Amino acid sequence: MKELYDARSMGDVTHIESRIDGSRGIPGDWRRDPARGGGMVLDWGVHLVDRLLLMVPLPVKTVYCRLSYTLGAPVEDGFMIHLRFANGVEAVAACTTDNYAPGPKFHVRATRGTATVDDWAMNGKVVRRVDEVEPDAEPVVAGQGMTKTMAPRIVDYSKMLKVQDNVEVLPLPRLDTDVNDFYRNTLAVIDGTASKAVTNDSVVRCMRVLEAARQSHETYSAVDLSGIDTYLDH
Repeated sequence: MKELYDARSMGDVTHIESRIDGSRGIPGDWRRDPARGGGMVLDWGVHLVDRLLLMVPLPVKTVYCRLSYTLGAPVEDGFMIHLRFANGVEAVAACTTDNYAPGPKFHVRATRGTATVDDWAMNGKVVRRVDEVEPDAEPVVAGQGMTKTMAPRIVDYSKMLKVQDNVEVLPLPRLDTDVNDFYRNTLAVIDGTASKAVTNDSVVRCMRVLEAARQSHETYSAVDLSGIDTYLDH
């Protein structure tokens, strides 16, 4: 997703949704204990928000959040955190534990396309408009009326690269990554031969956003981080 954001291959990104959905509630141990950092914000929020902060290299202006307690646990069983970045990009980090029809892991909209990561196996697609000028759509029946605005495109998403209804369907960019690079970096830092890949400042920044999210839930209002959040380019 960051590769698509940086390359602007779908145009300018306007909305990012990063989410994790489950239906098995909160497991036991520390995850249900408020005194030990339980709840989904510190369990999954750190990961989803951190990804958004890495993806959009600009300060966060406002944070708005709602937590859910639908399963009756002493900690939150889900959250929806809205971020607005300095360039106007809107992002959502969302988590559910009572969702029997999970959504995509990533859903990114841009001025000329949309991209999704659908599951843990990184299946997904990029759907991108081909022509700058959008041809007139055929109206479709919508309830008792007709609509052009919401007329669906006639696209066979299994046919990659074939232009249909003014869009092309492309595979997601695949990057050569290895989760063990993090641990190699940790050892190199201990040995004094490398700098931290995950800096203390970046961790503090993520936690500051999560604290603002809790404050937003408690006050039913957006928290203004203008002048407080500083983008870290190192």
